[in-house]
Amino acid sequence: MILKTKILTSKDNYFFENSIVYSLTGSLELAKLFSMLCSNQSSFGTYVEKLLYNALPFDIIAYDYIGKGVRNVQPQTDILKVDRKKIKIDGKIPDIIIVDNKKKIIIIYESKIKADKSDTKKIDGDIAGHIKMQKELQKKCPEYKVSFKILSFLPATGTHLETWKTRGADIITGKDFCKLYGISYNDIITKVTNNRQSNLEELKLLFPCI
Repeated sequence: MILKTKILTSKDNYFFENSIVYSLTGSLELAKLFSMLCSNQSSFGTYVEKLLYNALPFDIIAYDYIGKGVRNVQPQTDILKVDRKKIKIDGKIPDIIIVDNKKKIIIIYESKIKADKSDTKKIDGDIAGHIKMQKELQKKCPEYKVSFKILSFLPATGTHLETWKTRGADIITGKDFCKLYGISYNDIITKVTNNRQSNLEELKLLFPCI
């Protein structure tokens, strides 16, 4: 992923001077650098999520057709991925939904770069939202068993990971997700890291302090 620098031109110095980094260091350059990197974390998460979704080797099914049978799909097509476009369940847009028609299961995946980076309030909110989604899907497809999992692309450790688990969340790593669905984890990693050098060179041009 190419780093996005829009925040550097869309915000004035007043914005950066009222940041924690500026308060701690008095450096406008460091404040801008930190803000830009933070703004890219969310974009990076979405980027990895799309890579994983697009790599899933399954036909796409529209959300409205889940549990109703699918036209023009060969009988041997047991697993489908739900179309990401124009879908909301209980007001929330799911990251990845897999429908296994043979096993009669539906799995909602909440994608995270590292599951241990969420604080307790965020974890509680995510779980509550997914429980609602799970119940709505279960009502829509009573013949299926619906569950949700936290997909942590990078291996996670620490107290926040334990918080997920104590709240009843089932966590799967990106590597195990890829293995489960026949995706090349190495190919995903290559795509994730292929802009490292150009990103670093761009940062050095923008921020001589590096």
